[in-house]
Amino acid sequence: MQTFSFKKLEQDLAAAGAAPVVIARITHELKDHCADAEEAAMARGLRPAIARHQARSSLGSSDAIVSAVVAQHSLMDWRHRWPHSARCVDSLAYCVALPAAPFLYCASHPQWIVRWSLSSSLAACITASILFGLQWLIV
Repeated sequence: MQTFSFKKLEQDLAAAGAAPVVIARITHELKDHCADAEEAAMARGLRPAIARHQARSSLGSSDAIVSAVVAQHSLMDWRHRWPHSARCVDSLAYCVALPAAPFLYCASHPQWIVRWSLSSSLAACITASILFGLQWLIV
């Protein structure tokens, strides 16, 4: 039988879409409950390893806890409670971030600004000279 893992429970709850505050509260409560059960088992005369195993097995499976949290809609993250609103916020963020991305990238690589400026200027000069030459041929 696999022992109960708080880290796996946190990962499973996060993957299911539980709010981070809820994940922290649930794991804190379960750790307190597990410590109390372990102390009670040791008070009955059990060895620490056996008491720890009994306390963790009394918590049940992490799958059952995750399914109980998912069943309560109010414990979910706002993105899972209101998926349409989350999509709108994501779209708005992308509309702001995408035009700014090249500028932010160039700002973090200043040596490339000169390279891009020179190549863009050269391309503009070549294009302008071709268009100027074509206009002279037409007239």
